[in-house]
Amino acid sequence: MYLHGILREEIEVVGADNVVLMGLSQGCAASIIATMLWKGAPFGALVGMCGFLPFRLGMQDCIEETGDDDDDALVGFGNDDGDGKDVFERESENGEIGTRFEKVVGWLREELQMEDPGNQESESSALQSIPVFMGHGSDDEKVPSAFGKLANDFLKSLNVDVTWKEYGGLGHWYSKEMLRDVVCFLKEKKGWSESP
Repeated sequence: MYLHGILREEIEVVGADNVVLMGLSQGCAASIIATMLWKGAPFGALVGMCGFLPFRLGMQDCIEETGDDDDDALVGFGNDDGDGKDVFERESENGEIGTRFEKVVGWLREELQMEDPGNQESESSALQSIPVFMGHGSDDEKVPSAFGKLANDFLKSLNVDVTWKEYGGLGHWYSKEMLRDVVCFLKEKKGWSESP
């Protein structure tokens, strides 16, 4: 995965704890997925702005029976018979062994037809060791704030440390207030301070 190559390069230069992966809109979606699939050392933080979580419904279905009628086009889809199941759903070949997070990552790797880079126990759930900030404008006309909130809630259900902030009157962009909150988040979570 391209983003993993960039992460490895930057980690080599500045160290894992000093790397923050940020994305806006589709960049947020790509950053979340890349971090879910990351098998390296946990890096500093993940910051997503005005984004969503692709494949959320498929991942949710792989860990529980939902019966959910949520069929929005950006985060998943249902079928016409009303049972809330994905028509392309497949059964796990490994008997569904592992934590909820491991099941989700396994499903995602299979869905994206990615090879597993190895089963290194200490690196199997890096996202659960990476603090996440998600900010979203309440008036986002491209990716409704509700989609960002669904991503936040799903990640929290996987024991990911997520901080969620919604910004009244903000559309599909960032603001000074959001950037200030990102800096405060990094200072709090990572103990970073102003440069001398």
